[in-house]
Amino acid sequence: MKVIVVDDEKSMHMIMEIMLKNINSITLVGCFLDTWSAYAYLSDHDVDLIFIDIILPKESGIEFAKRLREEGRETKIVFLTSHKEYALPAFDVYALDYILKPVNQERLKQTIGRAAVDIELQKYSAKQAEQEKKLIYSCIGSMELRTSQHEIIKWRSSKGAELFAYLIMQRGKLVSKARIIEDVFDHMPLKKADAYLYTTIYQLRKLLDRYGLPQAIYSGNQYYVLDQKQIDVDAFMFEDQCRMLDFNDATQVNRAIEHEKSYQGKLFGEQVYGWAQYEIERLALLYISFAHKLCEALLSRAEMDKAITILKNLVENYDLEDRSIMLYLEALALKKDEVGLKRQYKKFTEMIREEMDADISNKVTEFYFRLIEKFN
Repeated sequence: MKVIVVDDEKSMHMIMEIMLKNINSITLVGCFLDTWSAYAYLSDHDVDLIFIDIILPKESGIEFAKRLREEGRETKIVFLTSHKEYALPAFDVYALDYILKPVNQERLKQTIGRAAVDIELQKYSAKQAEQEKKLIYSCIGSMELRTSQHEIIKWRSSKGAELFAYLIMQRGKLVSKARIIEDVFDHMPLKKADAYLYTTIYQLRKLLDRYGLPQAIYSGNQYYVLDQKQIDVDAFMFEDQCRMLDFNDATQVNRAIEHEKSYQGKLFGEQVYGWAQYEIERLALLYISFAHKLCEALLSRAEMDKAITILKNLVENYDLEDRSIMLYLEALALKKDEVGLKRQYKKFTEMIREEMDADISNKVTEFYFRLIEKFN
């Protein structure tokens, strides 16, 4: 279980570090003096449990917990405080526990035990919900809807496939009929678009009903919403994993290698939807950033060949930015492949000139010559 401590007294950090070391299965991954530095850490790292003081500079522990809850985070929170009067407000933000200072080792152990049970129950509930999923929607590099038994579901029409994709990307939010018409049926006269939307919604409802989701599309007061609770969407799962994986953890780096393979092309594959352009670009940038971090982790582990495989795909299909090129060159240098390094630099120079009508950046050139100097 990964734990952080947020307290403005460094002595409390030391006390908690000593006490937590005596409890099995606990890893203290960070101690912070204020909520802003803790929040920055949580933006890039997955944590199971937060021990936090209530009286803190700038933002109280309760205000911080409320902020996390408003963002939908379900991280377990335990308040550490010298003040009894904050107990009720603490539980208003769904705190797991409220421990008065000075912290007692046995009391701390009991709280950790409760947290462990709660986390296991959450995992079990998530697993049960996963088993109840009825449909799987693959939209990275394709647009395929299938059952949990892997039966491919055929679309009634291309517009039906597009409208389903559009509603999926709303992530369970209401969307007005007027906006759907503007985004999906904008090339049609209004009256025809209205009728076409009604027909397409009817066909989608029938299709989903046939596969056990009779009320998945709800309409009312000129709005539509697609209930996605029983539909797995690969793009959303890919995004969640990109944000959760910790590249400092060897086991998670191995998982990340497998996760990277799931990005099989841009969102919706070869389909070009104007309304989806922002999401297409956002997911591609997320993948590129994820691939960079993964390759850096692989190079730090001297796994150059694995990094080169990923980088080769990256520069050929998605990205010719400096960071990708420099990682590729660094991987070759770490392999002590001087011939390959020179050949690849020349190839990048030609690719950029041909595709962008520009010269390779000075930053890359300087980096390349620093790598070459190491061979002399």
